[in-house]
Amino acid sequence: MKAYSHHDRVRFAHYLNHDRIQDVICKGADLFDMLPEEYTFKEIIGKMGPIPHSYSAVHLPAACTSRIYHEGIQ
Repeated sequence: MKAYSHHDRVRFAHYLNHDRIQDVICKGADLFDMLPEEYTFKEIIGKMGPIPHSYSAVHLPAACTSRIYHEGIQ
């Protein structure tokens, strides 16, 4: 765990606790609580959690919002 390749991942002292390491390995979780280096979008979104619902159009392109007003789409 303190080897050169993993040294930057040990951010907290409790990561080196033997009981924690055993528990994490048995659960199949990530030892360092980091996102995987290779992942699918489904996996990364699953780790991020649900996105709150919003009716805001703040991040939509202007072409999308102008179409709504011109065509009267409700």
